[in-house]
Amino acid sequence: MRLYVFSRVLPCHGVGGMELIAWMTSIGLARRGHEVAVFTTETADGQRCNVPESLQQRLGVHYLPSSRPGRYSRHWWVATQDAFRREASKCPPDAVLSVSVGARAVLDVCSRIPVVMQAHGTSLGEIRTKLRSRNNLARLTAGRNLLSLARDLVFYSKISGIVAVGHNVAADLTGTFLRRFVNLDQLITISNGIDTEQFAPCEAQRRATRSELSLSESAPMFLCASRLHREKGIHLAIDAFADLDQLDSSLVIVGDGPQRSDLERLARARDVEQRVHFVGAVAHEQVARWLNAADVFVFTTLRDEGAPLNVLEALSVGLPVVVSESVGRRFPPLRSVFLVNPDNRQAVSGCMQLALRAPGDGRDFVVREHSLDRMCVLYESFIYRIVGMVESESG
Repeated sequence: MRLYVFSRVLPCHGVGGMELIAWMTSIGLARRGHEVAVFTTETADGQRCNVPESLQQRLGVHYLPSSRPGRYSRHWWVATQDAFRREASKCPPDAVLSVSVGARAVLDVCSRIPVVMQAHGTSLGEIRTKLRSRNNLARLTAGRNLLSLARDLVFYSKISGIVAVGHNVAADLTGTFLRRFVNLDQLITISNGIDTEQFAPCEAQRRATRSELSLSESAPMFLCASRLHREKGIHLAIDAFADLDQLDSSLVIVGDGPQRSDLERLARARDVEQRVHFVGAVAHEQVARWLNAADVFVFTTLRDEGAPLNVLEALSVGLPVVVSESVGRRFPPLRSVFLVNPDNRQAVSGCMQLALRAPGDGRDFVVREHSLDRMCVLYESFIYRIVGMVESESG
């Protein structure tokens, strides 16, 4: 099968869930023998995604010139149409995979070629999250999502299939309002997958990374890894950490984003700045060593998330995790998963303390249900089914 993938972001633009899933899906399908061409925006610093040498004959990345890095723009919509016409005239695809609405403009020029959407969220969900936020600016910007919602409804009605990357996304798409615009027979939920070989317990990584931080083996270490945005709730983790009695413990924060300076001020205000370490953004392949160095992973997100990659990666290396109820209810009962109301500082702090003594029993679950191989097999099967349906209808 020949597949075109349209995604405005990849890991070379920044490390986030959508970027990683788009790229890992592309790599995974190429590994399964499919020809994959990925179309994305330029990068501000000229960075490029590393295509494994073994896949360079089957996986290519096209950075559309003059497109705004990581952003939708008028040029993106024009450039994606031009790129599709140019490449399809040489090697027409069997299907198009649209990461979010990345292929929206391509719909107008890809007659009879099925377009499958990889849905990472909905504008309706964004509006709901912003309205629930205690941040007045976030609430004010919710109005912008109304225009996006109107455009999304048109997109849903035209595409051939939708992959919801989590049950929360599927719940939005099948809810009372959106289901009127979605063909439910052509909707599937495929949960995010991770590379369980890369994210595996490793004592050598633990020792080396703790040595960098001058931490002893016995000193408790909590870890947060995500984009530093208020909706991710890192400020709540810092507040809860400051309430812990263990003065030899540390909180390591991996990632970067617009809230970093606010978080640094909070750590100073709570008098824990010497024990809160801001690592900054790291390459995704380096995240595993930071996870292996930790004793507990903390994710006090305010968003209604499905099965976030960072939580899956933490469970895969054998860590107990303290996570918001909106995340944790997506997992089966595990002794290593502690569910909290992120706004309840006392509850978060108490669960962080309890998690230090909990077994890390989540790896088997992740290997069984959330491996990258399993995810890509499901994508392959679904896309083949959609291609068959479109061919049958047009034949």
